[in-house]
Amino acid sequence: MRDAVNVQALQFVAEGLKDLRDQVVFVGGAVVSLYADDPGADTPRPTSDIDLVIEVAGYAAYAQLEQRLAQLGFHHTPEEMVNCRYRFHGVTVDIMPTDVPALMPTNRWYLPGMRHAVRMALPDGSRLAVLTVPYFLGTKFEAHKGRGRDLRTSKDLEDIVFILDARLRLEEEVATAPAEIRDYLRREAQALLKDPAAREAIAGHLSPQIATERTAVLMERLRVLARE
Repeated sequence: MRDAVNVQALQFVAEGLKDLRDQVVFVGGAVVSLYADDPGADTPRPTSDIDLVIEVAGYAAYAQLEQRLAQLGFHHTPEEMVNCRYRFHGVTVDIMPTDVPALMPTNRWYLPGMRHAVRMALPDGSRLAVLTVPYFLGTKFEAHKGRGRDLRTSKDLEDIVFILDARLRLEEEVATAPAEIRDYLRREAQALLKDPAAREAIAGHLSPQIATERTAVLMERLRVLARE
């Protein structure tokens, strides 16, 4: 399977969560390859951490969650300055609880995306919850804007390009998505198309062997999203 390193890390963390596994939604770049249904899709970038969102109602419930995570081997490390960051046998895991103001996810699409989460199968036969493709794209556009990075070096845009390239029925999925995310993606696609650096950046996030052929295809897919 493409992206074996990220997938193995996902399987390892998912297994380690035990009873918490069904309460979390996996988000972030580590899951991007799970969305690929085009056999000819490129290999996505490796990522150094696993991101999760979990529904937690207040500080008391969060304290119980912290206790359970410690029992399972998820521990904060002294050098980490991020409160939601844990280490699990060498793997960095960010676990973002809802309804805990100091720790809530800052990405606007995580919480609504959780309401539309779907389960996907891993190579070991297990399943985990992830965002639908439209909401995943929404989190990536939002993260890119928040980081303010150059398009050519943006890891979020790299993940967006991968989805544009690897998801066969993307336009249909966006067209049938809830209006809130469909409208957001339309605006973001329009903004990206207006950026004079977009074509070069998209080509730069593709393998050189396919960049010339695929860049035009992905630009057209963006134009379709901009009209949705």
